[in-house]
Amino acid sequence: MSQNSQLEHLQSRFVGTGHADTIKFEWLQTQHRDTAAACVGHGSLAAYFAVAENESIGRVRFNLIEIRQTDSVFTMTRIDIDQLLSDLDATLSEVSMDRADAGYRDSGFEDAPEFSTHPSGGLLPQRTRSLAGSVHARNNSSLSISPRLPPLARSNSHSESFVLYSTLKGGADNVKILAARDQVRIRMEKERQEYMANLATFQHLQSNSPTDSFESGLRRNASFSSSSSSSTHASRIAAKNPTGWSGRSSQRIPSKISDLLIDKACNLDVQGSHLQQVIWSLVGMIKDFYSTPTNKGQGANQAIMAAMYVINLEDPNLVKRGLEVLDMLCKFAGPVLWVNLALNLDFFQHFLETRKHTTADEKKNVTLLCGLFAGWVTTLQASAEDLAAAGNLKDPLPKIRDFFEGLVRAGYDFPDGSLDNFSDEEMAAIHSWSVIRRGFTFASVRKHK
Repeated sequence: MSQNSQLEHLQSRFVGTGHADTIKFEWLQTQHRDTAAACVGHGSLAAYFAVAENESIGRVRFNLIEIRQTDSVFTMTRIDIDQLLSDLDATLSEVSMDRADAGYRDSGFEDAPEFSTHPSGGLLPQRTRSLAGSVHARNNSSLSISPRLPPLARSNSHSESFVLYSTLKGGADNVKILAARDQVRIRMEKERQEYMANLATFQHLQSNSPTDSFESGLRRNASFSSSSSSSTHASRIAAKNPTGWSGRSSQRIPSKISDLLIDKACNLDVQGSHLQQVIWSLVGMIKDFYSTPTNKGQGANQAIMAAMYVINLEDPNLVKRGLEVLDMLCKFAGPVLWVNLALNLDFFQHFLETRKHTTADEKKNVTLLCGLFAGWVTTLQASAEDLAAAGNLKDPLPKIRDFFEGLVRAGYDFPDGSLDNFSDEEMAAIHSWSVIRRGFTFASVRKHK
C-alpha cells in the first residue's frame, strides 16, 4: 500500500461528520513528504492541541495515539496520558514559560511561525489555526482547550512521530470522576444563583411591603449585618446585633404563616386564650401543606424561619416569646416541623455562643432554650409510620439529641427539673463521651460561671 493510501486510510478512520467530538485532518505539504495530521507536526516535531470538547460537561479529555512512520508505514500506539502530561510539564519548565503566558497562549489558536523540519533549539513553535479552523467555526467558537494540555510542542530527536488527540469515549474511571465533579460544581453554582435571586426578590418585597406599628417596632429591634457595609456602619450594626447572625433569619420573609406568627403570636399584648387560638391557627396552616403532593414542608419552614427571626431580635422579652411559640408549635405541628427544626440547629448554636448574654433576662433565655432542647429530646419522637406518612422523612431526633448532649458537655445551665427524665447513668455517659464524637461541639462555659 502506498504512503498516500496509508494516510487516506488513517484519515478515514478519524475524520468525523461535524459533531462536537470531531477531529479534522488536513494535508500538509512539506519538502520531504505528504502527511496527514491532527496537529501541526513535521518529522520529530509536533505541536499538541485539542479541538474537541464534551459541551455537556465543559471539560476536555483525550486519548493519545502516537502515529509513527517507519519506512513509509504508519503504526498507531496508545500513549499513557499521565506520563505524557508529566513530560509536557517538564517541557514547560525547560523553556521557562510562566503560567500567565501559558494561559494566554492556550486561550485560542494562533498562527505558527515558519520553522524547519529539523529545529535546532529555542522555543518550540506555537499552534496554528489551520487544523481546527473549520471545526472551530462550525461550533461557533464553543470549543475550548483543556487547561491540562500545554500549548507547546515537544521535540524528540530520536524518532519521527506526531501525536493525535481524540475524545475519550466512556471507560476510564478518572474521567468519570472528573465529569461527576464538574456536574456537581455546575449544579451547586446554579443553586447558589437561584438562592441569590430568591433572596433579592424577598428583600425587594420586604422593602416595599406596608408595615404596621408593631412591625415597625420589630424592625427597630431587628438585627442586620452585611459584609459589604462600611466599617463604621458594620461596627454600629455589630453593637446592635449581639448574635451577628445574618443568615436565613436576618430578614423577615413575608407569608401568611410568617405574618401571623410575628404580628400576632409574638405580640406581647396577645395573651391567654387569644394566644392559644393564634397557635392553633398556625398549626392548622402548617398542616394544610402536609396534604399537598409537593412542598409538604413549606409551611413548617416558614414557621421556623419566622420564629428564628423573632429569636434573633434584641428585646429579650420578644426573644422569650419567640422561644415559647416555637415550643408550642413543636408540640402540635408534627414531625415535618421537627425536621425543619433539625435543619436549622446551627442558628441556635450561633445564638448561644456569639450573642453577649449579659443581662439577667438574656441569661434566662439561654437557660430556657437549653430546657427546651432537654424536653424536645423526650417528646419529639415520631414513629416510623408517621415519618413514612409525612413523605418518608428522616428521623430528626438523633440530631436534636446530639445538640442537647453538646449543651450538657459544655456545661450550660438547665432549668430546674428539666433533666429529671435522664438517669444519672445517662448523664454520666454523656459527660464521658468525646467532644468530637458528635456533630455539635460547643465551647465550654464552665470557666465563665
